[in-house]
Amino acid sequence: MRIVGVVFLLLAAMSIARAQGFQWTPSVRLPFEHPRLYVGIEGGAAFEYHWGELRNMEGWTLCGVYRSAYGQRWSVGAGAEYWVRPDRTIGGIFRWVRRQIRFTHRTDPIPQKDSLGNTLPPLVTEYEFVPIVQQLQIGARVKQRLLMPYAFVTAEVMTSVLLSYEATQTERIVSPPERRFADGSFERTVVATPVAQLATLNVEAAIGVGADIPLIYGVYASPSVRLAMPFFPIERQSLWRALSVSATIAVYVGL
Repeated sequence: MRIVGVVFLLLAAMSIARAQGFQWTPSVRLPFEHPRLYVGIEGGAAFEYHWGELRNMEGWTLCGVYRSAYGQRWSVGAGAEYWVRPDRTIGGIFRWVRRQIRFTHRTDPIPQKDSLGNTLPPLVTEYEFVPIVQQLQIGARVKQRLLMPYAFVTAEVMTSVLLSYEATQTERIVSPPERRFADGSFERTVVATPVAQLATLNVEAAIGVGADIPLIYGVYASPSVRLAMPFFPIERQSLWRALSVSATIAVYVGL
């Protein structure tokens, strides 16, 4: 009878655990129920690659075209996960994002002569364009646990809302190094910037991998790595697009 009772108790515990979620930590008392709804906060950083055809104009003069750039992205946010099955969640996320990008291009050599008509080394300058973009992202995600303990894959779709945009552009002399602009400096600030207007709304999709790491009962951490790309150009006229690889960590608490 004792063996039958133990078997019955184990079966009951497995049934409740499967209904309530997954077993994070061993229980000293069976049956053991688990929260299904978790809320938490997250933070992350990303490396981004940008490309497009951003024309650099000063007045009516085309000074060059920015074609590619690298950037960084930082984010903080809050989210929720609901365990619809022991191995799957659906949830939502709300995050603030700040992106800083650095485009550069060098001009073609410009022939130079002195006041006597003697040929000088050609002038080469480099333009640097640094946009800073802030956004709010609101979206949904699905997380599927794998066979390995605590590992998962995830997919999410986010709507991005533009909060602010600012940019600076400079030009500096590359060669010859002794040359200077009219004010005596080797670098100047360019008032005009290439981008006229960024998209107010965009949609971004992301896929990733990570792991749920139990901390204490009802609390777990979720570090993950994601690959993300917006569906539409950041700026339509220049076909400015971006691809990012981010590392994030979230901490969730069961309700």
